[in-house]
Amino acid sequence: MDRSYRIKLQNKLDNGALDKYTIVSCIAKIEPKISKYAYNAKRFKDCTIGLSDSTGELKKEFNENRMEPIRKLQNYRQPFIEVLTRKYRMSLDDIKISISEVRQKDIPTNNIIDSIRQLIVSGQYTLTDFEHGNK
Repeated sequence: MDRSYRIKLQNKLDNGALDKYTIVSCIAKIEPKISKYAYNAKRFKDCTIGLSDSTGELKKEFNENRMEPIRKLQNYRQPFIEVLTRKYRMSLDDIKISISEVRQKDIPTNNIIDSIRQLIVSGQYTLTDFEHGNK
């Protein structure tokens, strides 16, 4: 994350101010992890080496455990998506396009993402019109 952008972002967070670009940047950090887990879960869906069970319960439990990290990340991401869809009236396609436009050096650190998520979940934030590319 760019140092000057991090300082500006921290100042905004101290005031409880969030904008669309910041929220999308948070999702841009989480999305590749979800994609990676989903890809591997699908890729190894039928791989149950060493699991011998006539009822198939072990295989089902094994696959459920494989999906757990995906569910955790999706639940973690949900408040960000809700703000974008409800407050900014963005569709999921708009969000995907916006994620692809986020500059790599503007993606916040995990600690900042946690702070932003905490602001959103607590409801103690204000939305601003600032967009990174415009000002």
